[in-house]
Amino acid sequence: MEFITSLTKVEKIIPYENNPRINEKTVQRVAESIKNFGWQVPVVVDEDMIILAGHSRIKAAKLLEIDEVPVKIASGLSEEQKTAFRIMDNKAQDFSEWDSESLSLEFNKLVEGDFDLKLTGFDFDEIQKITKENFLKFAEPEVDEEFESLNISSDFDIPETNIKQFMLLYDIQTLEEFKSMLMNLKEKYKVDNYSDIVFTAVKKEHERST
Repeated sequence: MEFITSLTKVEKIIPYENNPRINEKTVQRVAESIKNFGWQVPVVVDEDMIILAGHSRIKAAKLLEIDEVPVKIASGLSEEQKTAFRIMDNKAQDFSEWDSESLSLEFNKLVEGDFDLKLTGFDFDEIQKITKENFLKFAEPEVDEEFESLNISSDFDIPETNIKQFMLLYDIQTLEEFKSMLMNLKEKYKVDNYSDIVFTAVKKEHERST
């Protein structure tokens, strides 16, 4: 088997007519990936330009109105090998699993870098579930230290456990909304420190309501 890589007009690439993989739901996400990260994985075709692997990428290219894409031409395969390759290419992902602790740490890195989490292909509900299951393992010691530094008096209305939960269990969507509000208030109050932003907002609301 030999591979030849080249840029090819999308219109010359032929979808396999009996493609067994239903991929309509992935096309938009693949298009977002290509738009943000560039075209990193070529489409694999046979000598007749019929797709062996990459139907979603070609649909995404058409959605993005891309004229030429990187293509690998796989020559020397029998029809049986082509069929098996198509099936295996789609099936291979079913054999892998996520390490949820490592994945949670990776999501936390992206949050710290203010990166758009939707570009990972995970939706907010999935990310929230993964991070909530693992976040306590990574964050509790740090949160305990932050909590001790608050010096909360014994007559404080909110129980300790509720405060810790509030600090730990931000879901990802709320976190994104909260960060957006902080940025708006940062510009409004001309304050850089996020704690000072929250304090200023609460103080002004308190002054307004009394």
